[in-house]
Amino acid sequence: MADNYSAPRGAALQRVDAALALAPLDAALALAHLDAIAPAPWIVVEGAEIDARPVLADAAPTHSPSPPSSSGHAASMSNAIGNLEQSQHSDEPTPNQGPSPRLAAEVKYHQLLRDINEAKSRQWNIKSKDSPAACMQHSARLLYRLHNPFVNVAEAVTIGLMLSAGDSPEANEARVAALQISQEKREQCLRVFDWIIDCVPFMRSTLYLLEENPDDALLLGRFLDYHARAARACDINTIKENIRDWVPPAWLPEVGASGMTILPGSRYEKKEDLGFSTLWTARANVPRSLRDQFDRDPDEFCKKILCGEVRVDHTTFPSFVYKEGPYDEGNQAQGLFRGEPLTDAFRGVFKGATAARGPPGSNGSGHGSISRIYGLSSVRPESIAYIACLVRYVLSNSPVWEPDNGAFKGEEFYKRILKVFQNETFAKETLAYWDWYVYGSPLPMPAPTTATTSAQDQADVILQQLAQASPSTSDL
Repeated sequence: MADNYSAPRGAALQRVDAALALAPLDAALALAHLDAIAPAPWIVVEGAEIDARPVLADAAPTHSPSPPSSSGHAASMSNAIGNLEQSQHSDEPTPNQGPSPRLAAEVKYHQLLRDINEAKSRQWNIKSKDSPAACMQHSARLLYRLHNPFVNVAEAVTIGLMLSAGDSPEANEARVAALQISQEKREQCLRVFDWIIDCVPFMRSTLYLLEENPDDALLLGRFLDYHARAARACDINTIKENIRDWVPPAWLPEVGASGMTILPGSRYEKKEDLGFSTLWTARANVPRSLRDQFDRDPDEFCKKILCGEVRVDHTTFPSFVYKEGPYDEGNQAQGLFRGEPLTDAFRGVFKGATAARGPPGSNGSGHGSISRIYGLSSVRPESIAYIACLVRYVLSNSPVWEPDNGAFKGEEFYKRILKVFQNETFAKETLAYWDWYVYGSPLPMPAPTTATTSAQDQADVILQQLAQASPSTSDL
């Protein structure tokens, strides 16, 4: 997209509207070429160019709207500021002196979109650190860390807008019904959209502008998506650089005549050679329910996995999410989400790499950590699931970040982690442990549970065991 807007945006809007009306959302976004859309408040109705901004009774412009020029958002910004100044300095008496709150919000909206557009040539980096655009950039970098790391941010903005900007809930429902998306996806998109919009106070009052300008929504989606992905890449790099320090060595006395020690490999290993082709990553990724079999003959077990004789997918939890110790088939929640690679990776990302191996509540050295920058003092299940997905990727043979790795579906793995946290007792005890371990919060005395059941999906097994459980001794 060019920095200066020289073409009317009507044709682009017509493409977006037609695409949204006739195609599924993914196809609609593909049809509406982002680089051909000029985010200026103009639309075309039956071939006539009109100003899409609402005309306010208390701040009517003193001149007729002119066609869009090369100044694009700058022109709309000037018009908005002119209207604001008129409302402030008009000789006409008004019931309430001062600018209309709605008009003031419009000025901020146009400033936000102008700043975002100008940031394209700087890798979407906002210069003014105290501007609304900088606030939105700041929040976008936390998005995946608190929400699903597989969410399509641009799609969430589009669907969230459709669910939020209508005249009534019924109107919103009618729009989204045409997209034929699941209730789960609708709720996820709305949750992400609300979180994004609420980070900038005036944005909710200007949703009508975002709705009237689909190209603005696409521009905003690209901006947010870039910074969310950049933050995720930064976290992945932190884990890659330190994972060999966080996966403990393993002594396997049953292997051969004299046993075997599995140590983390060299930092120069190729990514595509990890996963189940290398013993230290294979042992971390193998389901904990199968690890005792793995430990008796690691090489043979890896061969069975690679040839498909043993299936490893997202329905069983990998060993790295479990605390070291005996595995109890009848109490599969014991030690769950307390594995050393998982907890160290979490602290490495949120508190700094130097904090990962320190005592509970340790802070990292150097520049401010994510927890300090964002004022985080407690752990959320979504953040645990986020780090688990990143660790699973780093230990896999996938050369680039992608949702799936063979039979392992990353987003389903994420959902299954959150599924276990539906048990209130487990969630309370586990999050109390994490708050203590990461932030040094006081640790209450939990009452772990035991039960016996069986099922194919381990998340369901654990939930059934927790539901049937009776209090026993602490696992801490």
